[in-house]
Amino acid sequence: MSVRATVVKRTVSGGKGKIPEYADGTKAIFHYQTLFPIEKPEKGQQLPAEKENFNEKALFRRAKARIAAWKLDEAEEDLKLLLRNHPAAAALVAREMKIVTERRVEKQNDSRNTYSKMFKQ
Repeated sequence: MSVRATVVKRTVSGGKGKIPEYADGTKAIFHYQTLFPIEKPEKGQQLPAEKENFNEKALFRRAKARIAAWKLDEAEEDLKLLLRNHPAAAALVAREMKIVTERRVEKQNDSRNTYSKMFKQ
């Protein structure tokens, strides 16, 4: 069950002109752009991103990060998945869902204030 990952690099700038003479031991800097690994699943396998992640700690951390990034719908999905797979975390999920609803209200009020000032004459 291995997924082969390859790192792809390409030269950003090859340089122009004559190559200068350097003394021995001189350091040269090469500029490469590292592209994200391209994962190629073998036959009959899924990519890791396609697999469901039911790890309690990972779901909670991802939900917290999404709340901080104002991705409230995705955070709510993670919290619901956490509650479905780990019912013992109900109090924790309830607390975070409360934060999500508060953020939604805050976002709605902020949008309302912004648009009311925008269309005011």
